[in-house]
Amino acid sequence: MGRLRNKIIWRHYQELEDKSVKCTFCDKHYKKGHVTKMTQHLMTCFKCPQAVKKEISDQTQPNESRESTSAPIVTEDTSSDNIDLREEFSKALLITGMPLSMVEHPLWIKLFEKFNFKLPGRKMIANKYLEKIYKEMYKKINEDITSSSFLHLQCDGWTDICNEGIINFVISKPDPLFINSLNTHDNRRTSEYLSCEIEKVTLEDIKPTADIKYTLLDEDFWCMLDQCVSILEPVADSIFKLEGNKFNIHEVFMVLRNLKSKLEFVLPSITMLDNENKENIKTCIEKRVKQCLKPIHYAAYMLDPKSVGIELDHMQETEAMEFICSLAEHLNIDCLVDLAQYKGKEGLWGKAFTWKAAEKVSPTLWWKGICGSSQLSKIALRVLTAPCTSAATERTFSTQGFIHSAKRNRLTSERAAKITFISHNWNLINNNERETEMKDEDSDENFIVQDDDMIRHNYMESVQDLESSLLEKSEDNEPIASTSRGITDFQFVCFTEGMYDSDTDY
Repeated sequence: MGRLRNKIIWRHYQELEDKSVKCTFCDKHYKKGHVTKMTQHLMTCFKCPQAVKKEISDQTQPNESRESTSAPIVTEDTSSDNIDLREEFSKALLITGMPLSMVEHPLWIKLFEKFNFKLPGRKMIANKYLEKIYKEMYKKINEDITSSSFLHLQCDGWTDICNEGIINFVISKPDPLFINSLNTHDNRRTSEYLSCEIEKVTLEDIKPTADIKYTLLDEDFWCMLDQCVSILEPVADSIFKLEGNKFNIHEVFMVLRNLKSKLEFVLPSITMLDNENKENIKTCIEKRVKQCLKPIHYAAYMLDPKSVGIELDHMQETEAMEFICSLAEHLNIDCLVDLAQYKGKEGLWGKAFTWKAAEKVSPTLWWKGICGSSQLSKIALRVLTAPCTSAATERTFSTQGFIHSAKRNRLTSERAAKITFISHNWNLINNNERETEMKDEDSDENFIVQDDDMIRHNYMESVQDLESSLLEKSEDNEPIASTSRGITDFQFVCFTEGMYDSDTDY
């Protein structure tokens, strides 16, 4: 004769046709009707009424008193479910940073005994489960590293709570992954020591795969890399020449023309590309150059006294003179005679000293000083001082992102803009002053351009003081704002429309 069913428990379960049971409160399924598991579920079910839980609790108390007089029951449950639970509990304990002594506290032990779950011992967590969880995590991290195309290794040192020197190693793929923590003991953190430890981490933890080793040792790979550099280097050089705050719009025409010539010279020697790909590169460059060059660039090249537009073809020269005349008409300036004399090198431009001075000074200074009395100089200065790229605007976004960072997100957009206005313009003004001082002391060949990050160190204190004063005045209910902007691709900008916004003469 089988055991009688516990009517109190079965009252809250529905028996299905396949002998499985389902909780009437939350639809929890069990393949078989196991009273103990069904009871445990009802006691923990969040949809089960408290009255039902109290009824079940009152019924189980007499049974527990009777069982206490019988033979002792082995509480060690070696079932696979309980073992998995202990492992998951240990994993949660280790990841959340809870102290291992928690499993020895009587209140925690008593709590988990009510769920018929025996906590793993402190030593078992620190040895068995720690090693098992570590190996599983290490295997997963190693698989991620192996599947990455490129890796970056970084390390930093600090002193832990025991006053011991620690060096942590992180690998970025590009997502950072913690790899190793090294106790330096009594070793001094010299460059030789760090290089040795970095090499160990590289060889032991990163373990380059066979295909990476094969690629790095393949001479064809380095030949292909050299060919890539030979293609990209002219483009990078062209961008470097034009970006900045200098007046160099007169150089745009020749820089882009030289870029086309360099690529046409380099591409025939590139063996990793077929003829179709080479033609595609030429077509893209031709399309980009055509998109960038506008009449203002032809005019600026023509007004450069060093060239006088010598490389312009008939169509480009016509567009340049048409642009100059159109701008002069808008500004009510009669410069046709000056333009003809400038092109024909007559009148003021027929003197030898005029062109000799052009070899020693910038085009803007030449037009402002030597040719300042001519009407054409007003047009020339307006054209030659126009910016040719959006690099200056992009730098303002960089400064604004530095000012309005995540740590300073209490700043409103208006106040962040004011701080950006102060810091960015302070940077430009002081950078120009430093350039002037260096020019006075050294020759033009020793000219040094300082990077924004170098200058930022000098004015950070004043910016932080201003920021602090603004934050003190802010209200507690002030909206939190944040800004972010990605740096766009380098673009050549046409400022033709901006030429007509003012009638001011130089």
